[in-house]
Amino acid sequence: MIVHDPSPISHVPFESIRNIWQFVKKNTNFLAEYNEKRSI
Repeated sequence: MIVHDPSPISHVPFESIRNIWQFVKKNTNFLAEYNEKRSI
């Protein structure tokens, strides 16, 4: 039985949310380091 859930986020598996979050964090760290190197 499929329960209709109005929130679209529930259709995204938790794993992919975690993968996206780690990807964003990695890019944020990269940008922060890049800006630090440029400011020297």
